[in-house]
Amino acid sequence: QGIPGITCAVPTFNGDRLRGVFTIDFDLASLSEFINRLKITENSALLLFTSDGSLLAHSLRNGPTLHSGGDKGGLKSLADVDDPLVSAFRAKLDGGFASEPGAFRSFELDLDGETYSASTNSFAVGDDLVWTVGAVAPKGDFLANVWASQRHALAAALAAVLVALAFAA
Repeated sequence: QGIPGITCAVPTFNGDRLRGVFTIDFDLASLSEFINRLKITENSALLLFTSDGSLLAHSLRNGPTLHSGGDKGGLKSLADVDDPLVSAFRAKLDGGFASEPGAFRSFELDLDGETYSASTNSFAVGDDLVWTVGAVAPKGDFLANVWASQRHALAAALAAVLVALAFAA
């Protein structure tokens, strides 16, 4: 059909004899639609990728198609995504796209003068696949209200010092 997808298959046995194989197919566009509904903040991005860096789903605005195109088809890798945020995220992964299942990493990255908080969490899919969820969001999305409160508190403290100095004079 030309739609990138994933097939999960599990064999079933009767003793040593293969009885059959259960499979389930789902298209990756639907997975991206699901991830788009999981926004952490208004400006966050979520990425789902494999241990070799193949992009399975994302929530990037105007993001890439998942299919690499061409005769062979296949999935795009994180390296193929022409997005500065994804490039900065990928650079922070130290070349390792996924670690052991259950591994969690958090880090910060800078892009165009803005600091982003990012994290990855890897998990096993079956016996031999490791997928990683990556989340990236501007730090300001989480801390803007805190920073505004700090500014107001400093302004109030400065005003109090100025009033005290005026009365002391």
